[in-house]
Amino acid sequence: MNVGDRVRVERDETRWPSRGTWPQFRGRVGTIVEINPDKRPELTEYGVSWSAVRRRPNGSLHGDDSATWFKAHELTALASERNADERAGER
Repeated sequence: MNVGDRVRVERDETRWPSRGTWPQFRGRVGTIVEINPDKRPELTEYGVSWSAVRRRPNGSLHGDDSATWFKAHELTALASERNADERAGER
């Protein structure tokens, strides 16, 4: 997953039961605006914005709201129009 990718919040709740405030985000769709990498990939965090996303003058993305942070196992990437166009060209 990369900055700018659209993602849906969902995870295997039998493996990672939901607790606390996590259920309020279940099924929501947002855009990755920031990545907090770690040497161990399972600890990398992804900042997701729920609002409209714009590009800053320095090229980074930002939303009107603050980012909500998730681990990779809590997110599912959605197919973007760019990816659909690339797949259509392969046929």
